[in-house]
Amino acid sequence: MKNASLLPYIQPERRPLFLKVSLPSEDPDIKEQTKFPFLLFSDTHPLARFIEAKFVSDAGSELKKLLLIIQKDQYSLSQNDLWPFNNREIDKIWQKGFSFYDAEREKRSFIVLANQIDEKGKLQHFQSLFFCKTRKLFFHPVCPRCGLSLQQCYDDEILLKNGLQPYSTSLKRYLFCISCFLKGFSDFFAHESDPFDPPTIKDRLSLIREFGQLRDSQNQEDPIPCLECPKHKECYAADCLALTRLTTFSFYPFYLFIFDANSLLQAMDFLPLVSGAPFSEVESDLQTKREFGRLRCLKRVYPDSKRNSPHLFEREDRFFAEVLYLKLSFLEELIRIIMARGGFRAYPDLKLSIDRIWVKLANPGGVLPFFWNFQVDLIEVGEIFHPVQLFSDVPQANGLFFLSCLWLYTLLTNKKQNINKVYQCIGENMEQIRSQPDFFSPLNQNMFPVFLPQNIFWNPEGRRVEEGWYPLWEKALAKGFSLMKSSLESNVHWPEEDFLREINDLRQEVKDFLFAEKSIEKTPEKAKEDSSANEAILKILTNIYKKWHEQFLRIKDEATATTILTSKRAKSKVSSKDEMVETVILSPEVDGVEYPAIGDLSKTAILSKEELKKEAFKSSLKEFRLSSDSTETVIISSRSAGLSNPSSLSPGEAHRISERRNILKKAERGEKRPEDEEEDFSPETIVLDPKMIRGKKESKD
Repeated sequence: MKNASLLPYIQPERRPLFLKVSLPSEDPDIKEQTKFPFLLFSDTHPLARFIEAKFVSDAGSELKKLLLIIQKDQYSLSQNDLWPFNNREIDKIWQKGFSFYDAEREKRSFIVLANQIDEKGKLQHFQSLFFCKTRKLFFHPVCPRCGLSLQQCYDDEILLKNGLQPYSTSLKRYLFCISCFLKGFSDFFAHESDPFDPPTIKDRLSLIREFGQLRDSQNQEDPIPCLECPKHKECYAADCLALTRLTTFSFYPFYLFIFDANSLLQAMDFLPLVSGAPFSEVESDLQTKREFGRLRCLKRVYPDSKRNSPHLFEREDRFFAEVLYLKLSFLEELIRIIMARGGFRAYPDLKLSIDRIWVKLANPGGVLPFFWNFQVDLIEVGEIFHPVQLFSDVPQANGLFFLSCLWLYTLLTNKKQNINKVYQCIGENMEQIRSQPDFFSPLNQNMFPVFLPQNIFWNPEGRRVEEGWYPLWEKALAKGFSLMKSSLESNVHWPEEDFLREINDLRQEVKDFLFAEKSIEKTPEKAKEDSSANEAILKILTNIYKKWHEQFLRIKDEATATTILTSKRAKSKVSSKDEMVETVILSPEVDGVEYPAIGDLSKTAILSKEELKKEAFKSSLKEFRLSSDSTETVIISSRSAGLSNPSSLSPGEAHRISERRNILKKAERGEKRPEDEEEDFSPETIVLDPKMIRGKKESKD
């Protein structure tokens, strides 16, 4: 059975829009020295490679970044009779994965090509693909004998008759030419020969050498480009340069998944950035490790980080709580995804890995800060739930152990502390951790610096975490170790719903503290800092108040200035005109009680003349006096205003109030007061005009 072809999608001359597989370098020398010249995101999955690609227009414009997952030629799976696994099981994994992603095509930006779907709607293999590094051309491998396309042999009977391992019950695969086989020729090709294979098996390098035997392309279904290449003789001379210039994109027919990779970051790069790592530092580290696929992802989001603020509180003490909240959100979302996709009962070699955890960041230009709008995804070949015919809960325990390790990796690893240091400390103190519920108390954190809350930052040096945050940090660590303790128990029982609810409650608690007006209890040092700041603010406000107060009381004509003295002070003489200020306000001394001086307006009210007109008839005033020459301001004690009901006044008090109201009315009409109408000074409030004081002084002199 001939497989579908990917060539119509990856050759630019065949379509106006085509699929371009990314290369880490365009330098021919570098490409020739690289066995697999395509840009890898990850190569750790036992069944697949993660490669970068893009959709490009015929004019070379990039339309969309892509993540390709292609089936591997060599599986990193152990052949173990205790854990039986074979090609048929792998086919099922890809089919289940396709069904899962296709059902959520819009949500996960899953892209499907028409050629990869058969007439029954099932995922089918693409035909084997080779690649010429020199001319950057893809082609299908052909039979060196007849020039027809090579196919994968699925027939167990044919394989067994030729001394080869069957497809259905092993992990071995072979290419052969059906036409030549029917004619009695039995050449079989493998990516790499196996020690158990017969000596007649040829590997991929032997196949490339034999391409040089082809001479005529007229009878070939899909001729390889070598036949018409001007460098044909050079490539297939004695030193056979074709061995370095030709490589395999996929030696065997392969399954393919395509995802939209715009704004995607691997979790291994997202977590340092959330912890406060500079983009340039993460970029330099990936460059050193030659992780060019991850580096491309980082560079795509890097410009956006410059335009948008990555955090809310990076320069505040609350930055600790912000990082903790974002990391708890990451962990909670990931655990929910794992549980929704079947949990951990999987084949041991297909256990989860952190490089399959991806984070999709929001499109640039959003309102939220850069790291406050992300979506976690687990991009796998198939379902993460691969049932194993066992009665044991060992796979579940392995999954919980993975989650506990991921939890500690997320919270504790940084620039100064890798996960090995964390594991070492845990191993040395495992018995205490399992037996002491409060192992992560602040006291123990000081004894074991590995667990200090400062480690949540990418660079913990010089970081200070307020003591008010310690209980939340202790809860976060304890949750991670509850996973580890569950995985180590003989009878694994993990109430996932309760655990998820507890994480959500903890995350909400951190958020409430983060955005509370007073989110943490202040330390003495912080309180001292705040007190100094408050004193400075108080001084500024006091100066402003004094300035406004002076402006309020200042009048143009010195003659209308007002002096307010207690009755005791009023009887004393004033020394000279120069000693008088425009306005002096002194508290009265009544019944031996001295009220506070200026500054305490709760004892002294200043009302304008117009205001007094209104208030005087709304309240019963016990006492007030009005200078006959005052035209601008009336000053009364607030203690005297509006405290008594007329019905509760004695006849003497009522008479005095009536007399003073008459005086007020005369003052409003501009009538002068007779000299013999001089008022008795109240023991509470006396209002004197400066002219009157000066006049008495002059007459006395």
